[in-house]
Amino acid sequence: MDCLRPNAAQPFVGRSRQTRAPRGATITPPFGAAGERSAQEENLARALQQQAKAALRFTKLVGEAEKAATSAERSRIAHDLHDSITHCLTGIYTQLEAATQLRQENPDVADSCVRKASELAHAGLQEVRRLVGALRPDASEYSDLVENLRRLAFESSCEANTKVRFIAESALRVIPADVGYQLSQIAREAVGNALRYAQAKSVTLRLAFSEPGVALSIEDDGIGFRPGRPTALTGYGLNAMRQRANRIGAKFNLRTSPGAGTVIQISACCPAWSRSG
Repeated sequence: MDCLRPNAAQPFVGRSRQTRAPRGATITPPFGAAGERSAQEENLARALQQQAKAALRFTKLVGEAEKAATSAERSRIAHDLHDSITHCLTGIYTQLEAATQLRQENPDVADSCVRKASELAHAGLQEVRRLVGALRPDASEYSDLVENLRRLAFESSCEANTKVRFIAESALRVIPADVGYQLSQIAREAVGNALRYAQAKSVTLRLAFSEPGVALSIEDDGIGFRPGRPTALTGYGLNAMRQRANRIGAKFNLRTSPGAGTVIQISACCPAWSRSG
């Protein structure tokens, strides 16, 4: 029988030998060895740990940024309240003081001063309500810097004591709201300082537009002071004005000396878009 032949299984044995690897060759398992899988897991664990640390650092930075933003916003609101309230109170006091002096010899002018004091009180109340509500300045209101400065000069002038003039030295134009807002507040603080501390009789607001931007100056004929030695009150106001200038990338310049008045100059870059006719 064929199954009893010694070489009957020869073909089968030969096929089995062909599947053996050559001597000295390395066989790679299809799914990797246990040691290799462990190294991959360690690399993944390290990567996840690094990502977790980065996420924690990012969370900490976000928290610090939020604290800084909150502090900056509180500082902004404090400066706005200082500028608005002190301006209104100074204006009201000036108008009522003039009315008291003129009520006998010129009742009509005295009545005008009383009406202006009432208007200032109403405007101040509205401004405080806006600030307490932490509302942003309205773009349509502060883009028109010319109108804001003209109104400031009118509100601050007193027929009996102080003249506040506004002069626009070039073609008028609408500017970005944030620039207009900060310049308006700087002008308000400077005029308030001139009336409260400098005993000024004349204050001039000058505004000029150019292709690079806008320039504002506030000049008074008051008593002046030593630039390196401002009082506590004027020092706070000057610091607030410098901070406002920095917020819009503007240059701030102060010239003053005892008995020679004060000149404050601010120049800011802003686009020449949206000219008003």
